[in-house]
Amino acid sequence: MARFGVIDKHSRLKGLTDDDHTQYLNTARHDLQARHPYTVLPDNLAEQAASYVVFKENSTYKAKNCHTGAIDYSGTDASTVIQAALDGLTAGRTWKEKVIFKNDFTLTTQIKIPSYTVFKGGKFLASGITAHDDIIAVGTNITDVDIIGVKVDVNGLDSVGIGVNAIGTERITVQDCEVRNYGYFGGMVFGAKYGLVKHNLVDYGTGVYSTYARGIWLTSVNGRFITVEDNIILNSVKESIFVEDGCMDDKILNNYIYTPKHHGIVVGDAGVNPIEKHLVQGNTVYGSTEATGGIGIYLNKVKEVEVKDNHVYLMDGSGIAVTSSERCKIEDNFAFNNAQQKPASYDQGIRLDAVTYSTIARNHCFDNQTPKTQQHGIEFMGVANDYNCIFDNDLRDNANGNLVGTIGANTKIRNNYGFVTENSGTATILSGQTSVVFAHNLAGTPTFVVLGATHAEVSDAIWSADATNITLTVPSAVTANRNISWYAEYKP
Repeated sequence: MARFGVIDKHSRLKGLTDDDHTQYLNTARHDLQARHPYTVLPDNLAEQAASYVVFKENSTYKAKNCHTGAIDYSGTDASTVIQAALDGLTAGRTWKEKVIFKNDFTLTTQIKIPSYTVFKGGKFLASGITAHDDIIAVGTNITDVDIIGVKVDVNGLDSVGIGVNAIGTERITVQDCEVRNYGYFGGMVFGAKYGLVKHNLVDYGTGVYSTYARGIWLTSVNGRFITVEDNIILNSVKESIFVEDGCMDDKILNNYIYTPKHHGIVVGDAGVNPIEKHLVQGNTVYGSTEATGGIGIYLNKVKEVEVKDNHVYLMDGSGIAVTSSERCKIEDNFAFNNAQQKPASYDQGIRLDAVTYSTIARNHCFDNQTPKTQQHGIEFMGVANDYNCIFDNDLRDNANGNLVGTIGANTKIRNNYGFVTENSGTATILSGQTSVVFAHNLAGTPTFVVLGATHAEVSDAIWSADATNITLTVPSAVTANRNISWYAEYKP
């Protein structure tokens, strides 16, 4: 009889050949492809979702099929193997397939990415590629591409690092990439509708590769609904971020731009095509190196563009400049210590020229250097500015005037520190006197004064004013001290 917890039958088992257990015997190995003919586990988890992994082994480049484990393509020319792997993805797919790149690759021809592709990783050095070609290219009518974690060294060639064609391209992402030592039109040229350019480093370097290469260029025709966010752009020879005519509804957010050789951010150019409804917010633009006057943020012939919460400083020219534009908002920016080269007419924190129906509010424009280089806080150039609202700006502590220029007959200016346009108080005509003189503390000669008499002896008081004082006069000497309340405005 068996004791509790002990089964006597087990002591009589003969092993794998026991009659009671042969139906469970299977000696096939579970890690062999013969056992699992349809899937080979990838080398690591990062490859599980990939279709190909492209890598270098000794002097040979190889493209491994992550579904079969086979090396589908190999050779000594990296460009040929990479393009073969990209072209070998599922034809006509409507889902994204991923190609992962490991090691360093020297590219001798342009790489063309097809639709519905994730192009991830790898360091690419251009060598002998045809001038003006994009090194990594997204061509006409390509959609749904992610370029992630790619490093491109253009190697001083007159070519673009990562280029996205402006015709028919949609839903393209370029993220966590690096482009260095580029030429031609720029580090990244981007024309995709519904695009994202985020967390990239774009560095022109210290050589002389092109005279008009931008850092990131949003091209016309199809450049709509693009977000350019959290990028670092260094040493660009032209504009660090350039939004071309024809672009609409783009966002330029939280980018860091350091030592551009020209302007920092430019929205608009020749005004040939409409350029509207952009948001430029949270960017830092610092230290241009162009002796003729690089501008931090420049809007030219645009409509409904908002420039908010940016820090622009130590530029050679103006901090922020707006020309021939309407219905814009320039709000909550810091523009300070600019005009390092003091270029004629581009030596202010904010420069407005032919700007209408716009709001300039809550900006801080100052210069705390010794000696000061930023001449004015806000300057209106020419005579075509009008119908603007200039509210609540702090314009104190500039070298030569806080707000200057012709503002326009229909522009409203209120509550600006450093440029007082309204003031009020109480003046007293002493007993036996017929007048009183007092300082109004306005930015200029009052254009409008309202008096409030508290006694009949001063009810007929009249006023006159100059750039410093207001004078109140009554017809006859008063018999006791008489107070008169006053409110004055200066409208330049």
